[in-house]
Amino acid sequence: MILDILYRLKKSFDTGLNIIINWEYDKNDEDMKFAGKDFADLVGIPINLKNIDYN
Repeated sequence: MILDILYRLKKSFDTGLNIIINWEYDKNDEDMKFAGKDFADLVGIPINLKNIDYN
């Protein structure tokens, strides 16, 4: 589901639309950090990664 949304955003991004994607993850959750990086690489769209301290 996330991947489908990112591919739709990528189509708009490719037409010149200014798309900003912020991927927020718990600072202690490296898996979610790497998932954001993987999605960015897979789809080919910039994703801002931001760690958040939820505690």
